Amino acid sequence: MLLCGAPVIAQEGTGQPGTPASSTNSTGGMTSGSSTQGSSATGMQDNSSMSGSAGKVSAEDKNFMKEAMMGNMAEIQLAQLAQQKASSDQVKQFAQRMIDDHTKLDAQMKPLAQQFGVDAPTELDSKHKALHSRLESMSGEKFDQEYMKAMVADHREDDQKFLREETAAKDPTLKNAVTQAEPIIAEHLRMAQDIDKSLKGKGSSSGSNSSM
Repeated sequence: MLLCGAPVIAQEGTGQPGTPASSTNSTGGMTSGSSTQGSSATGMQDNSSMSGSAGKVSAEDKNFMKEAMMGNMAEIQLAQLAQQKASSDQVKQFAQRMIDDHTKLDAQMKPLAQQFGVDAPTELDSKHKALHSRLESMSGEKFDQEYMKAMVADHREDDQKFLREETAAKDPTLKNAVTQAEPIIAEHLRMAQDIDKSLKGKGSSSGSNSSM
């Protein structure tokens, strides 16, 4: 805007007889200086908007980021366990998808959390440790059923949290990250529900056959 205004000022100064050349130069110098200041101001606005965004992050937003990173860690570790313990190829494929997707989601969330002073977890919380220990003692079909049951419950809870945060997030960068991640969590939930239903169907049919 300031650069477009500069030629108009220069023409007006040139069109007036007796106008000292130094006046034109002075005007040009001021215009150039204004442009530089304008560019600096834009940069300052960008920085201030970033710091302003950080200031807008609520305690709830920070807690959400912490829980999201914990969820990613838990899903990855539980999926790694499923790769070892599961008997169903369908469950193992689901587990690999969890490792791939939650590794990517975590890589997106960690830098954002760090920007707002939220530390990434270094170990599972007590809730996920207990689930990991319980599943670790199982194998085969029993593991498949309990793992998928846990995945349905976890992703249902996670999807609800992401949907709430999508509306509640104060920072636009966080809101955008959540908006991109939520459909992935919702897809995981649908996949987990389908596999869980399939496993239950197999269990009931094998139970009927054995009774016969």
